[in-house]
Amino acid sequence: MSGPSRAARALLRPALLHAALPVLAAVLVASPTLRNGFVFDDHMLLRGNGPVLSGEAPLSSAFTYRYWGAADEASPNELYRPITIVSLALNARMLGLGPAGMHAVNIGLHALNALLAWLLIRSLFGRPRLALLASLLFAAHPIATEAVAPVAGRADLLAACFLLSGSLLALRAARRRGLWILAGGLGAAAAAFAGGLSKETVFAAPLVTLAVLGADARRHSGDARSDRDYRLTGATLAGIQVFALCMVLVLRAAILGYLFQSEPPANPSTAYLAFVNNPIQFAEPLPRVLTALRTAVMGAGLMVFPYHLSADYSFNEIPVAGAALSAGDVAAPLFALIYLGLVFWTAHRFPVVLFALCWSALTYLLVSNLLFPIGTIFGERLLYIPSLGFALLLAAGLDRLVRAGGARRRAAAWGLAAVLLALYGGRFAARCADWRDDERLFAATVRTSPASAKAHSNRGFTLQRSGRCEEAIVSYRQALSIAPGLTGSGVSLARCLMTLGRPGDAIEQYRQVLARDDSISFAWSGLGAAELAQGRHTEAEGSFRKALGLSMGGNREAARGLAEILARTGREQEAVHILEKIWSATGGADDLRLPLGESHYLLGLRELAEGRKDRFVEAMARAVAIVPEHGAARYNLALDALREGRMEEARGHARAGLRAGYAFPQGFLETVGLEREAAGDPGGGAPAGSAGREEQEPGSPGS
Repeated sequence: MSGPSRAARALLRPALLHAALPVLAAVLVASPTLRNGFVFDDHMLLRGNGPVLSGEAPLSSAFTYRYWGAADEASPNELYRPITIVSLALNARMLGLGPAGMHAVNIGLHALNALLAWLLIRSLFGRPRLALLASLLFAAHPIATEAVAPVAGRADLLAACFLLSGSLLALRAARRRGLWILAGGLGAAAAAFAGGLSKETVFAAPLVTLAVLGADARRHSGDARSDRDYRLTGATLAGIQVFALCMVLVLRAAILGYLFQSEPPANPSTAYLAFVNNPIQFAEPLPRVLTALRTAVMGAGLMVFPYHLSADYSFNEIPVAGAALSAGDVAAPLFALIYLGLVFWTAHRFPVVLFALCWSALTYLLVSNLLFPIGTIFGERLLYIPSLGFALLLAAGLDRLVRAGGARRRAAAWGLAAVLLALYGGRFAARCADWRDDERLFAATVRTSPASAKAHSNRGFTLQRSGRCEEAIVSYRQALSIAPGLTGSGVSLARCLMTLGRPGDAIEQYRQVLARDDSISFAWSGLGAAELAQGRHTEAEGSFRKALGLSMGGNREAARGLAEILARTGREQEAVHILEKIWSATGGADDLRLPLGESHYLLGLRELAEGRKDRFVEAMARAVAIVPEHGAARYNLALDALREGRMEEARGHARAGLRAGYAFPQGFLETVGLEREAAGDPGGGAPAGSAGREEQEPGSPGS
């Protein structure tokens, strides 16, 4: 017993070491992401699914709505990925909503995928060194950064995990037969089902399963009957996966209401954004195919030389093929023919190369825009799973060098492998730093994708958020010079102009936006604000009312602006009505608090001027109920209480006004006995008019 036990342990040690190395490599190169925050699509994904992530909604609710939650994706086809949302929700509930916990799980999934890749290649070909080299290269390849660094890459990581797991289960079932066919088939089906609900790439699972089983050398080890049974088992397993994926489509259709749509969104701004995201979805078939092939060649180049990596390849970074074909348009079909030729040539000569080529092609096919257009023209995350095939090709070449020569050649091969891993790993870690925050990411994206309108637009949004409006204007103008129909960039440009005190230029910009799409509520409300700043009250009122109509009363900027105009023109009651309605509908939105309190205050002044004292007191009380720090309303309530002999009440209002920093008229604080508390208070203000109250500009809390 001791002899075999020692032999088994001797065999197990290198296997465990080989399994640990790709895991360690994946964790090592991806660890810089632990310092990163949320970036790019993370914000919309986490915000849109906030209730289920925070625990306010049950996990099952993730299966009842679209991927982006409350936000619609600018694409004819929305996404449905409930397993990804459940993964993020469990992540948040166990490790918190902070970025570090989210990034840690992404790193763990990448490490798990590297381990599964090692196990699959080792199981398929029985070559430990090949499996080790391939899984190490896969773990360290920089193309994986877009799947690992942002939280939104979780979908790609889960898809890879389920695809690799399903392939392993199918391989085990085909080899063992018997009950393993049932167990492995059910496991492969479950992996396909969960993967299909994680990301659409997994719909290639049946074809991948056939490729995996086709590359298995053991299927040829028996007689013709065994080979036939193996083929039948493989077809059965693939068929089970097809059934599972059909169930995914049924669920998707039930939630979204459709399977696939080719028509662009009806809204012109959304349709244009869909065009910017993927211009070839609006192209004719031949230009679409040529552009998709050229993009695939570009992706292959990025896997070979992953230096100029970018977070955005949208319009017009990858131009659509036109009537005059470029050299790339001509070369791309040639590349595809050579690729297919290699597949057929290696079919019976080099099974490892054949499998690597098939894996990359099949896992990229559905997201390549060749069969049908998807929501994006290209993204490096789409190469995460296909990169395993490229890593296997590299590993096969290195392994051949190790096996084919003497000591020097073996040393050279291992040295080359070490250099490749060091270069890839270094680039991986450096690229992770670009994903630290939005400012770094979009600055890097503009450098690597200077022709992308969205890259410049996103850079502008980042600069605008940090208060650098002059720089943001430059970025927005660059984005609009590439894609004039980006109305979101146009509105943001106009807001920057307003921030810089240029309402005339803002009005011109808003009108350009509305000339393209007059259904944008916030463009109308922004136009109203600019017109109001120029004193054009009648025009501003019309713009604000248009904005409220388009938003069905939900545009709070328009409500605030319209209420200000109404209050200035003696229509305080209407101002209060509009603001109260939206205030109630939004559950007390904070940005409505001050204008609503001020509107009640001004309404109170109107009521007093017209001799309705009771309504005046009610309006002032409502003002301080909404804005407790409204000093002018506090003063008026204190004055009224004082006249009625309610000294304690008057003193309470005066004390609250003091805390708010209100400058009471000289002598009033002494009257209510607060002169000591007022010590050090800046000098008293002038009496507040003939009625003993101070007229405030709308929007000012009277401080």
